[in-house]
Amino acid sequence: MPKRKPTAPPRFSNLYQFIRLILGATVPDRWIARRWDMDVKNFHDFKVGKHPVPRVERLSSLAKILRVSDHFVYEVAKGTPSQRVYHMIKKLHLKGRIDPAPRIFGQAYKTLKESEQRYKKLFHQAGDAIFVADTITGVLIDCNEKAEELIRRPRKEIIGMSFIKLHPPAKQDFYRSFFKDHVRQGAVSELRPAEVIRKDGKIIPVLISARVMELDGRSVIQGIFRDASRLKLKS
Repeated sequence: MPKRKPTAPPRFSNLYQFIRLILGATVPDRWIARRWDMDVKNFHDFKVGKHPVPRVERLSSLAKILRVSDHFVYEVAKGTPSQRVYHMIKKLHLKGRIDPAPRIFGQAYKTLKESEQRYKKLFHQAGDAIFVADTITGVLIDCNEKAEELIRRPRKEIIGMSFIKLHPPAKQDFYRSFFKDHVRQGAVSELRPAEVIRKDGKIIPVLISARVMELDGRSVIQGIFRDASRLKLKS
């Protein structure tokens, strides 16, 4: 019988490796996930690097769990190898704590914060409408200015709505399936034709591209809605 090829060991994210260096191998993942207010599936996706780096606020929360300075966690999240940061902690004899943080790590926070601010700027100034919904409940948790403009509703009214209210009532079953397909696909999807309904009842044709991502410890889907009624048809 042909020999089986050895299974490659799982590849873990740099930040997860840092967590293990600090906490050791005996602390179960479910304990870390619970303390970090993250469900098991999202934690596993974070562990294997499927999700992007958590926001600064989430990194600060993780630092408290690990009982290390925020600056060390920021540095690892920025991409510095976890072993290097861990050995720095040991070298300084801080045993998982630091007071005050070395200046060299202060830049990591600044870099991450600037990156987060750039994302927010791109999000709110995007040329297409963007809606963000919880993948489990379907409740909208964020949107940009173009989203308000597209459906003629203010942001405070959109947040807390079910995604299904973005679409014509007569086609709710179709759009529930549409939503589930995007969530199941996970990766960035191609533009797909759809319709949204404005507050005044007018139906607007759109093209939707979506992707699933981790945001503050929860699985969300970000949908980009392009107003197809404004697209000029090429002759």
